[in-house]
Amino acid sequence: ITNEKTEEKTGIFFPSMFPTLAVVDSNLMMSVPPKFTAYQGMDAFYHAAESVINKNEHPMGEMFALKAIELIAKYLPVAYKDGSNKEARAYVALANTLAGYYMLCTSQHTMEHVMGGYHDDLVHGAGLIMISHAYFDFFAERKASEEPMIKMAKAMGVENPTSGKDFIRALDDLIAAVGCADLRMSDAGITKEELKKYPKRVHEVLGGDITADPLPLSDADYLAIYEASYR
Repeated sequence: ITNEKTEEKTGIFFPSMFPTLAVVDSNLMMSVPPKFTAYQGMDAFYHAAESVINKNEHPMGEMFALKAIELIAKYLPVAYKDGSNKEARAYVALANTLAGYYMLCTSQHTMEHVMGGYHDDLVHGAGLIMISHAYFDFFAERKASEEPMIKMAKAMGVENPTSGKDFIRALDDLIAAVGCADLRMSDAGITKEELKKYPKRVHEVLGGDITADPLPLSDADYLAIYEASYR
């Protein structure tokens, strides 16, 4: 939800909002258009991927997240290309559910919430896709999350991955497979000049846990990730 006065996107959480029982019926998702199938599917992917690299991840959370990543990598491209494929829809719905059980998001989600606060027409999943390569590659370049990224690459079907860069390549391939390789910040109305005010807002808006990244990010690092993502 965006507060237009403060240009802040935030979440609202309260115990009464959580259901006693939730029925996830993929048959109700059959009519979701390809574009939003991709955006929402990748949002679920990042819930899981951020959880895996999160410093506070634990074995059971990792188990759910890696299975979600495996299912999304395999079935989201199918659901994107053929929304009537019941098997693909069901497995993506399962993956989304698994990714939500232990949703330990890192600063990638916070960085996107900053973008969405200034541009409330920006679809959350699309914003995440725009910054994801530069965000995850920041850690891959510094070998800060090698074991978690190798695990994710394996879950995505990469044979014998040896570094975080294998995960980055698999991520790029998945983004391309769901028709999102050409997403551009500029098409969402974001200007390169405004990126300079984003890092400060990362500390002010709700999103993921910015203290849980594999390496602590400075404001200069946030800006570098935004600028590397800009097209």
